[in-house]
Amino acid sequence: LSGSLLWTGNAEGAIDAGNYVLRAAGLSSSNYQINWAEGSLQINPAALTIQVVNAQKTYDGQAWQGGNGVTYSGFVAAENASVLSGTLAFGGDSQGAVNAGSYALTASGLTSGNYTINWLPGSLVIDPRALTVQLRPQSKLYDGNTVAVLPGNAFLLSGFAAGEGASIAATEGWWNSKDVDKATTVSANLT
Repeated sequence: LSGSLLWTGNAEGAIDAGNYVLRAAGLSSSNYQINWAEGSLQINPAALTIQVVNAQKTYDGQAWQGGNGVTYSGFVAAENASVLSGTLAFGGDSQGAVNAGSYALTASGLTSGNYTINWLPGSLVIDPRALTVQLRPQSKLYDGNTVAVLPGNAFLLSGFAAGEGASIAATEGWWNSKDVDKATTVSANLT
């Protein structure tokens, strides 16, 4: 055989996923008749994993919207998210979640002909907000028992989310002693 083998067809220089035609030419022989058969090149999409980043917040009375970002694993060469089409969107029962608890945080909306995308969900955790109930200083008049009558304004409540609050109606409590000189602590159960 003489000459140089040449490759033609649309497979030459192909980089994107898809099917391409390969053709060979350029060789000859006086003793052989060369029949060239087309070949094909199939470039399969690479696997790409998109992981939703977990989110956490303290209860604030506001509905959760959106996400906390995503991470990518599996881009080829120096590629990054700029090669993906579409708009990243977040979903799951986290969207609109208000109350303390754990919620699913999902993502979708990005596509690529060169990547098979595997979406991994994350979670949103809304932690309970710390609420402080402080009993204002009380005094005891000797009455022979440990019952402490506590008016509603005996308590100072703090730590509520904006626009929220509560009040405590008058309740009963208990002094640690019936004697005035030993009665230093009041306990109360609030529900």
